[in-house]
Amino acid sequence: MMHQGMLYASANRNDSKGTELYKIDPNSFLTVSDIEHTNSSIWPNPVRAGQSFRYLKDVTNITLVSSFGQMTTLYSDTENTFYLPETISSGIYTILHGTTKTKIIIEQ
Repeated sequence: MMHQGMLYASANRNDSKGTELYKIDPNSFLTVSDIEHTNSSIWPNPVRAGQSFRYLKDVTNITLVSSFGQMTTLYSDTENTFYLPETISSGIYTILHGTTKTKIIIEQ
């Protein structure tokens, strides 16, 4: 649950305390420097909302998952180029395709 910009979630860390409430700042747990760019299959990364990027794998669709768990499916028109909606929120997203997971940063 989001409240005043913070994410609240219950979790059990497999210890004797059981389920506890956690408060997470979604803007602080991942930063641009946390993402490894050397083996990136995305160009450019970061990318701006409303612009396109190339996912350097032969796929026709991918799923973007935000840090809040919101999912958006994108479809390639040609040469593995995907266009981001102008209305997509900025943040760090995970691209899912099959069992492949890749990070992408979306800026406003």
